[in-house]
Amino acid sequence: MTRVRQPGIIDRAKRQSLAAGSKHCAGNLNGTVPDPIDGAPYFFTKPNYNGTPQDAPGKSYKRMLGDDLIAPVYPPRITGTANYFFNRNPYPPK
Repeated sequence: MTRVRQPGIIDRAKRQSLAAGSKHCAGNLNGTVPDPIDGAPYFFTKPNYNGTPQDAPGKSYKRMLGDDLIAPVYPPRITGTANYFFNRNPYPPK
């Protein structure tokens, strides 16, 4: 007999993964699970980024970093990859 899967019903492994992800996200939001990148909304990946605005990819990142509108989240290579995370500078120059 062939089992027919009903749409909307997920298997146990997927249900457990979804529950774990939801728990982690809720923990980030309520402060019980730390967020190592502090909710950084800006990020890019560049294997050989040297940390200067001139070396950032694209015109937008060059401008935002050069004008001190965004600031890096430390440690900048938190994931052990070439991912760099940035937050808005709370004290941008006038």
